[in-house]
Amino acid sequence: MDTPTPTHISNQYINELINDFYNNVLKESILSFYNSTTEKSLEMLMDFIYYDLYSKYGIKRKIIADNAVMLNYSKNHPKYSKDIEILNLFRSVIINPKTMEIVSLGLPKSSSSIVIDNTLDFSTIQCENFNYGTMIIYNKDKTFTFTTEDSEEKEDNVENVEKEVREIDASISTRTKIGTSNFNTDFSHRFYFEQNNLSNPKNVIDLNEIPDEYKNCSFVFNMTHKREHLCNVSMNTLVACYKFNLSLDYWEPIVKIILESKADDMSKEEHLKNEDLIASYLKTISSEMLVALDLKVVQDDLVKAGVGYIPIPTKLEFKSLEDALSYVNEMPITEQGIILWLPDGRRTKIRNLKFSYVKSLCMNCSINPSPINQKNLFKMYWELNKVNKIPEFLKYYETPDYRYNFIFNYFHFRINTMINHLFQVYQQLHVMKNLSNEMVPKFMKPLCYSLHGLYLADKKPITKERVAHFIYEMNFGNLYGRIFTPIL
Repeated sequence: MDTPTPTHISNQYINELINDFYNNVLKESILSFYNSTTEKSLEMLMDFIYYDLYSKYGIKRKIIADNAVMLNYSKNHPKYSKDIEILNLFRSVIINPKTMEIVSLGLPKSSSSIVIDNTLDFSTIQCENFNYGTMIIYNKDKTFTFTTEDSEEKEDNVENVEKEVREIDASISTRTKIGTSNFNTDFSHRFYFEQNNLSNPKNVIDLNEIPDEYKNCSFVFNMTHKREHLCNVSMNTLVACYKFNLSLDYWEPIVKIILESKADDMSKEEHLKNEDLIASYLKTISSEMLVALDLKVVQDDLVKAGVGYIPIPTKLEFKSLEDALSYVNEMPITEQGIILWLPDGRRTKIRNLKFSYVKSLCMNCSINPSPINQKNLFKMYWELNKVNKIPEFLKYYETPDYRYNFIFNYFHFRINTMINHLFQVYQQLHVMKNLSNEMVPKFMKPLCYSLHGLYLADKKPITKERVAHFIYEMNFGNLYGRIFTPIL
């Protein structure tokens, strides 16, 4: 008798989300297309599904390869709502459009429906530390295929079509990008992830040694690095491991039903039978598609296989909500808080308010003091300056070599240069009349026009102080380009 696979506490909830998606959301979309009178093709079916997901839920699709499409929710979409539970699944999902199976999955979003109050029974809740970082998804040896066609027609010779098949390395990805990207720094998230794996000479992590039994798995890591995040340690923590059952093949029969069935040639009974078949196939696809594995078991297996000791979240125990809140209140500013896993597999968070405050000083910008991150740094400086928080930012983030102080002083110098330049141009144009409008640099014209409008409105002279006030009231988006990339 086979021993049941130990599962993570989230397994029930994730499978509920998957079943809801396939058996409700996706089924509704497919049946709508099936019952439409439009001409039908596989390409049209997929476009219909993608558009339906986007228009109804704000789920964006990114075509990565012939056999890979990434699906992510967009918080900026008008139909996005944190209260729509199914969207929690689509933090980072990759499906194979040829089978409609999930082939890569990131940690789902926490549930907003959980109310944190004294009704929570902490004897049934699993608690763990909640580290700040970047989600990295590792799929060993995962590749996707991308086919391009290069057609050079010669005298109507349509056979002269060359196809190039390329393999895309999909072993490492972030929430929205295959291969990872850089967060406005000199190095990529992949670089930091791999550096963390090699940083401890006594415990080098070699993911190439992951055994074949874990080949069809998504390993989800939380990557923290001192150069990238507000943290006190650089490390990769395994926060989830999903094992996929990719042996099912029920998408092709669904497509066949849709493309070959003609409403005019079918009775109502045959039509309903086809709808039932489509629903049945979708249920089979979603049934036991994946298992969220117990992280301690995975950790032990990888140690035995020679991968190394991979950290997993630290378990915490509290008797009550008061105990949990007291623990979080004592956390340093570099720790984000704790995660609460409910018995049904949903999770929520209790955040460290000190961490949240210090993080808010970044103004949602990348703070890496790198030249390629100049635009983010200037935006952060501009917003901090408006609320007089620059000293507060430096208190927590300044480097030993005073790099932020140097950068901020440079920005201050460039802004003052802009103020002086604008004042001189305005004086020459509107006061001394030594400059014609055609001679004014393009990036200055709207500013001079606005300043002169202020003068005409109240007849008060445009002094340098007034120009400075005008500049400091400008929106970041209207100012940055005029200072650093002006159109002359």
